[in-house]
Amino acid sequence: MTETGDFSWRPLSWYCPNCGQRITAYQNGKGKPSLELLVEIALYFHVSTDYLLLERELDRDSIRASLLELSAQLTKLVSKL
Repeated sequence: MTETGDFSWRPLSWYCPNCGQRITAYQNGKGKPSLELLVEIALYFHVSTDYLLLERELDRDSIRASLLELSAQLTKLVSKL
């Protein structure tokens, strides 16, 4: 969200006091954000925490299909025991 370099944390700081300073510190490698701060930022920008953490939204259908396939494989393995 800050790739252009012209992003201002000022609007966010109204919503979440001290977020701007903390985020700048995190970007400079000084600490890591709390779960609560990640949720606040996600709510402010109307994005998921997945997007903030992974820089992309997760494909829920693909994840569900992978989990179902894994479940089927595990069921087969258990039946062979």
